[in-house]
Amino acid sequence: LGFFWGDGCLRKGENSTYLTINITKKDFLNIESPLTKHINWTVKFHFPKDRQEQANLSFRGNRLGKFLLDNGYLTKSGGSADKILSKIPENLKHYWWRGYLDADGCIINNRKNEVSFSSTYDQDWSFAISTFNQLKIDKYFINKVKRENSESSKIALCRLNNLTILLSYIYKDWNNIGLIRKYEKIDKIFKK
Repeated sequence: LGFFWGDGCLRKGENSTYLTINITKKDFLNIESPLTKHINWTVKFHFPKDRQEQANLSFRGNRLGKFLLDNGYLTKSGGSADKILSKIPENLKHYWWRGYLDADGCIINNRKNEVSFSSTYDQDWSFAISTFNQLKIDKYFINKVKRENSESSKIALCRLNNLTILLSYIYKDWNNIGLIRKYEKIDKIFKK
């Protein structure tokens, strides 16, 4: 659900809903098992010009689609994830955040350390702020950028102690669920 919040697309038709995810083939193969365990996605691979091979996952489903519609996934760009997060038991919320980090998160680990989530310019970050407050993360920032052809915003953490708090929360119970390439970056932050 967190991954779909970040990288999923939900379209409502007259009689059904249509769900899609585009992801690199390499990342798809890394997380194929949890993605396909309960949903019978149609998977197609393609080579966009000047990009890595992509996996396009699609699924037509009324029950899951209705659940996603009822919980804000049609208006997720700019909206708050509070509604879906309120439906997830506390002991499973970190999996939602892990999926969201895998989809729309960025981890920088070099001279500068940063974990951020990116979205549309008008994104309602209240759901992230609420989680940060609950975890007693005391410093974060929101950056909004307008360029000639695009607008975006991100919420980010830079202090090592706050990164450790958030990443310890998101990656408790690792169980090999998530993108290995992101987990490896996180492991380097923990070693610092």
